[in-house]
Amino acid sequence: MQYNIDDLNTSKGAAVKLVISYPREEVLVTKQIDEKGRSIIRNIALKNWATVAKASLRHELLVPEFKDVLAHEVANEFKDYTKSLRSLKESSPDQLAVFSNRTVRKKVKIHCPLLYSAL
Repeated sequence: MQYNIDDLNTSKGAAVKLVISYPREEVLVTKQIDEKGRSIIRNIALKNWATVAKASLRHELLVPEFKDVLAHEVANEFKDYTKSLRSLKESSPDQLAVFSNRTVRKKVKIHCPLLYSAL
């Protein structure tokens, strides 16, 4: 992580400069942090990670960053989960009839937490 605070005016108190560097070498710099951004920064400092996650998923600058990453992670979770379901392919119709949605929900909660949180 790299910090650069040389050009911040801190004479009136603390200041935050947000720099987002994209892999394609585009850099976004802002010194004006909106209320949502201040809330995220405050909760990071307080280590309120659930609040940080929820607020980050609502912030207009961060949402595009999360979409691809979350979609990829959910896909990986589901791919790993479906590998564990191989036994269902070998099950008889009678065995499948007793396989309940409740069981599926419990297993998804364990093996696919991101997917489960969206359900």
